[in-house]
Amino acid sequence: MVRSFALGVGLFALAFAAIYQASMVFLPKPWKRFYNSYVSFSLPPDWSCKAEGTEFVCRGSDSQEARRSIIVLTAKYAGPQDNFDDYRTYLETPKTPTNRDGAEATPSTVELVEIRRIENQDWLVGMHQGSLLPEYKSQYYATISKDIAVLITYSYHFETGRSLAYIGERVASSLVVLN
Repeated sequence: MVRSFALGVGLFALAFAAIYQASMVFLPKPWKRFYNSYVSFSLPPDWSCKAEGTEFVCRGSDSQEARRSIIVLTAKYAGPQDNFDDYRTYLETPKTPTNRDGAEATPSTVELVEIRRIENQDWLVGMHQGSLLPEYKSQYYATISKDIAVLITYSYHFETGRSLAYIGERVASSLVVLN
């Protein structure tokens, strides 16, 4: 009886270990929070952000993904030019990026400019095809909170389709201004 009990416990432990290992492979890792003095948002588990001058640049640790997508965050004290009307005018205007050889590319296509309420904060949201680099889509999120102006840009290679667009959407849905 003790022997069959021990065998049952052993088989249960083995089954539990197998299920745990399978969950580590098949279940996605949880996203983490990025914080700085101005804003917080969810970030994929294999991404990190580092300060580069006045900006924070966030990328995936995988070298292929790091070349195909990037988040750039900048925040500053708001001045007279920091207002939703000027931001809207800027985002409604097509941009002309340069190619890798330095020549001007085709002007960007403006796909979206709208106000969204995210975590009790109004954000001006824009989407361009080819505004920063010809082969990339860029999602822009701009807001003013008290005396701080925040701009977050998420750019990803358009051939990646929904797989990388999802990152920007999830980051945007989690934006919180901290001041």
